[in-house]
Amino acid sequence: MGSLRGIRLNRWCPVLSHLLFADDSIFFVEGTTNECQNLGNILNQYCLATSQAININKSGLFMGKSCPRPLLVNLASELRVPILEKSGKYLGLPSDWDSSKKNMFAWLFDRVNAKLEGWKESFISKGGKEVLLKSVVQSLPQYAMSIFKIPVSICKSIEQKISRFWWKTNNNKSGIHWKQWDLLKAKKDTGGMGFRDFLTFNKALLGKQAWKLFQDPSSLWSRVFKGLYFPFKTFWHVDRGHRPSWGWLSILLGRDSISPNLQWSVGNGQSIKVREDRWLPAGILGGPALRDEPHTVAGLISPSSNEWNITLLNRLFDDSTVQQILQLKLWPLSTADKLIWTGTQDGIYSVKSGYNVIHRSTHKQVTSQASSSYQPPKLVWQKIWKAQTSPKIRNFLWSVCQNALPTRDNLYRRKIIQTPVCGLCSSASPETTEHLFLHCPWTQRIWTHSKVHLNIFTYTPTRMDLWLANFLDQNRGLPDFEQVASLLWEIWKARNHFIFRRVRKSPDQVIDSAFALASLQKRVHQKDLKGHSSWLSPNRSWQPPPLGTMKINLDGSFPTASHRGSIAGMARDHSGRLLGGITRSVSASSALETEIQALILSLNDLIQQELTDSNLLVESDSIVLVETLNRGRLPPWECRALFTECFDLLHRFSHLRVQHCRREANTLADWAAKAHGRGSLSSAWFLSPPHVMLDILCKDALAQGCFVFPT
Repeated sequence: MGSLRGIRLNRWCPVLSHLLFADDSIFFVEGTTNECQNLGNILNQYCLATSQAININKSGLFMGKSCPRPLLVNLASELRVPILEKSGKYLGLPSDWDSSKKNMFAWLFDRVNAKLEGWKESFISKGGKEVLLKSVVQSLPQYAMSIFKIPVSICKSIEQKISRFWWKTNNNKSGIHWKQWDLLKAKKDTGGMGFRDFLTFNKALLGKQAWKLFQDPSSLWSRVFKGLYFPFKTFWHVDRGHRPSWGWLSILLGRDSISPNLQWSVGNGQSIKVREDRWLPAGILGGPALRDEPHTVAGLISPSSNEWNITLLNRLFDDSTVQQILQLKLWPLSTADKLIWTGTQDGIYSVKSGYNVIHRSTHKQVTSQASSSYQPPKLVWQKIWKAQTSPKIRNFLWSVCQNALPTRDNLYRRKIIQTPVCGLCSSASPETTEHLFLHCPWTQRIWTHSKVHLNIFTYTPTRMDLWLANFLDQNRGLPDFEQVASLLWEIWKARNHFIFRRVRKSPDQVIDSAFALASLQKRVHQKDLKGHSSWLSPNRSWQPPPLGTMKINLDGSFPTASHRGSIAGMARDHSGRLLGGITRSVSASSALETEIQALILSLNDLIQQELTDSNLLVESDSIVLVETLNRGRLPPWECRALFTECFDLLHRFSHLRVQHCRREANTLADWAAKAHGRGSLSSAWFLSPPHVMLDILCKDALAQGCFVFPT
């Protein structure tokens, strides 16, 4: 039995002999009779050994265009399979390509259209539509979008179809599009509905493929693409090449979409080009290289000391660039350089973070207030979408704040009705959103009712979103937000009841219905508050350690727009007595870096005191620091070198625990770090503690029943 030689797409590509997926197999052979006989013998041996049979009806032979027809017939008869003129689709994606990509991906629109046509809009609330569109329809093209760039026309057609379904209220009518689709694609906390922008989502998914191709260079598909398009270049600097495939162009689109937010984390510096790669926070240096300037970052590091070569840096770069370089913490020289995605804390690319970053960079924020500079605060939108009420009421509140309701004034502006006058009151005022819910005399009887007692004129109601923002700022025995939301909903229902049935509800009926609805929804939405934060310390004051244990409280102070911070570590025993501590000024680029350096310096101080075998308890109010050390969380990419140093030091202690404390229980370390940063703390503070420090020590000790003088 012979062997299969397989095929090479070019001399730099690996040999392809077979691809296996689930119960499907693809074999690549040379167009010779001997090669086909070898494949046939292998398949026969497999069938005899496993008692399985090949389904000839689902098998076929596909050859290149240069293969002569007689040879093709001969090879097909040798393998006893039919000849395939086209390979068709595999896993739902086309394997044969023509010049029209729009025709190739038209099936995506057909699938979305078929799904939407099967739903009856008149029986689905806005909340139900939101769930169906986001969980079902928007996921239909996801697999295809993760492999190929989808034509813009297909993406726009799908979005238009979704938009029509969203606004449609009757099977025979198209519905009124009260807001632009661009607004609905905005994030919920900025006033949108959070629907996907398919063009941006396509780029984010393709960015994931580009990230995988670079991160896993040993995989088969990575080696094939490298051999075809960049055998002698790096992936981030290669162009499209000669006669690129649609798949390669799609990956390049993903690469170009995410590359502005990629940054190198310096290890040994051998893979990072000084002028061409982004390894500084300010971006790519660019410009021509100076004489004797090293090509890679490794040339800027002194190998003997593993420190930056400051003399060389000062000669090559200006002061601001040198300061940026010196802020970078160096890893051991054995550590390889690593490419980091700056859109996440852990530096690993995700489609969600990629979508948010690309959307922010390519789309201007669309607002519904084109004629006004006022923008509702995020608090309003966050409160709406987190309200403990039903999805349809949350969507209704969004419509109220966006003036997207079919009030008589809005219908009159679109020339649908003849008059905008409010039908609930006898005044000649137009029925705007503000009039209906706030100014109408019938509505005011509800707000001023003894059960509600909300004087709306206190809030100068000129717009509904502004009125809600002002309402949220008040906290003096007013109805809660869920009750106000239910009142607005019941007012709208009562208005419709009067318009279409000519039956007027009394304020008491509206209020009772609203309060009953709010009470019911709150009971339904009660959540267990234990969950994620159960490991956090519940204590809001300093707690003494057990007898025989030393507790060290850590904190860092980092002034905004500064490259310097200050840290403090305060050690106390079970009686609250101050045993010692440290205060230092440190070089840092973030508040988290000061917290980590507070731990590093405190651990080094304990090692110098030969306390590695003592019972020690370290407390910090930094959740990220404690989670990274105790719960296996990936550290933020900017601080990985510092965390590596932390773990190395912690391994030297036998009985040391790190736990979280609230900021209120960390007052002493917080005050000491800030005082040191201001320069108001004497270097002899332990021998002669300031009055403020003594006050904090006494307060913490007395609060826990410790009556020993704390110094």
